[in-house]
Amino acid sequence: MPVSRIPRRTSVLIAFIIGTVVASGFATPVTANYYQFYTSLAHIQLSLIDLQLRNITQYVEVKGFFTVMNPTDYKGFTLTIFRGTYEIDKDNITISASQSLPPPAFITTPLTKNVPVRVVVPFNSTNTGLKNIQVVFVIELVLSTFLDPFGPVIGTYSCQGTGGPGSCFLVAASVRGFSPGQGGGGHGGV
Repeated sequence: MPVSRIPRRTSVLIAFIIGTVVASGFATPVTANYYQFYTSLAHIQLSLIDLQLRNITQYVEVKGFFTVMNPTDYKGFTLTIFRGTYEIDKDNITISASQSLPPPAFITTPLTKNVPVRVVVPFNSTNTGLKNIQVVFVIELVLSTFLDPFGPVIGTYSCQGTGGPGSCFLVAASVRGFSPGQGGGGHGGV
């Protein structure tokens, strides 16, 4: 049967089927990526790869070397702010209670699969000597995602070290924004 003899209704149906198949081909990877969001957020890795402590006469110079990495296939995380607090403990006694780290590092770097983003956090603290000292960090990673209109996505981590590599673990992941009907929010409205 020549193409010119196919009824018009059948031609439209065939065109509709082809269009649906093509649209599904484009939508499937995006949808699959979307469904990986929450599990991927829980797998973002913050590592304290090195903690350098240097005793200066009147203070302790501290440098924390961190990496942030997305080990998942999810595409869409951008690290925008690295901020936090620290405390210094000596012999299991807090000698420098929760202090803010220097102003947050504004990074705006995409978190590509298995590519570490390096952040260095230097600060000074009261001289306590270096023996039996431990630095405890609470770090917030502010991520830009498709949820930006509702507020930032923030991963909160606890890290600790005594010099050299330390350990970090995820404490919480949240979307901080406003709820409809509560007004404000500062995001320009919807």
